[in-house]
Amino acid sequence: MRNNFCLAVVVCLLCLIGGCAHSINQYNADRYYELGLAAEQQQNWGAAREYYWRAWVNARDGNAAPEYQSAVLYNLGRMMGYTCDFQQSEALLRESLDREVPLSGPDSANISKRLSELARLNFDQEKYSEAASYYARAIPMVQRLGIEKDDPVILANSLNELSQAYQLSGQAALAVASAEEAATIRARNKGHAVGFVPVRYTTGCPR
Repeated sequence: MRNNFCLAVVVCLLCLIGGCAHSINQYNADRYYELGLAAEQQQNWGAAREYYWRAWVNARDGNAAPEYQSAVLYNLGRMMGYTCDFQQSEALLRESLDREVPLSGPDSANISKRLSELARLNFDQEKYSEAASYYARAIPMVQRLGIEKDDPVILANSLNELSQAYQLSGQAALAVASAEEAATIRARNKGHAVGFVPVRYTTGCPR
């Protein structure tokens, strides 16, 4: 009887310790994530990368919510690319994409963001066939989400980049169609100010 009681006490203590550990991990993840956001706002990609990495380690070890882990991976993946680690960047962005599909659905804004980043990452590495594939998935999604109303310039720019990717990967007919669609959108939205300006992955990286 005494042995059973002692065992129960030990189990309770282990559960309490485990719960505390998870709370500490989440606290640290939140703190590093906020620091990462602040560093990114200052365009300090190296510091943002380090903070997001620490946020990811704590989120992973603390078994944070799947949505939280997906968001941290997405931001960490971008910073890896901005600091020229393209291979790791693509791996993290793809992992974030795979995790996000069952969370927000295959056609959500979060999915389109991840596809768009993968498109730009591949385009900037001159991997045009891969870039075209990602853009061809992302652009219809953002169109359904109303991007032309919110930011027609980034939509037209993305279509032009898709056209270039098609052209440079030997898909001339699709290139023409995408360029024509971009021109139509620009004509429909003359004088509209540019909204989102993406960071290019080749900025500051040796070619």
